[in-house]
Amino acid sequence: MLVPLALLSLGAIFAGVYFYDAFVDGNNETFWAGAIYRAAENHVLHDRHNVPEWVLYAPLVVTIAGFLIATFTYYFNRGVGKRVADSGGPLHSLFYNKWYFDEIYQATFVKGSAMLGNLFWKADKKIIDGIGPDGVVAVTKASAGRLSKMHTGYLYHYAFVIIGAALVFGGILWLRAGGAN
Repeated sequence: MLVPLALLSLGAIFAGVYFYDAFVDGNNETFWAGAIYRAAENHVLHDRHNVPEWVLYAPLVVTIAGFLIATFTYYFNRGVGKRVADSGGPLHSLFYNKWYFDEIYQATFVKGSAMLGNLFWKADKKIIDGIGPDGVVAVTKASAGRLSKMHTGYLYHYAFVIIGAALVFGGILWLRAGGAN
């Protein structure tokens, strides 16, 4: 991985040097061609030159200092990492547990998303499915259960139902046609 990263970093450095004027200074209006909106009163790009000089060099100094400290601590002073780990302490716990980033992420985003998902899923199951497909199925099953009790298999039951239905519908037609008048 060291060789590809070195090649990528060299490419990024030289691309930054070569395209600096196009991206930031001089020709940036023609380069971006209106892709980035800049208000006329926005002077952020030019005000970056007016910061104190220590601000410009602070990232470089911190990077070099971190590299030197890490080199002297772990390369020239072998075993210091094991001694620090064996001593424990809150700083070791913080670094060993990756600043508790995973635990914080789990507690906020993962559990929060799961809670919202469960809430919406249960609401969907009770309200939408309960009224919609599941409700229709429940009513159909209940109706079919009641109607299936009418099917006894006896011929005289079916004859009674057919004769009864004919009498009821005949009576309705007789009443509509004028009936007893």
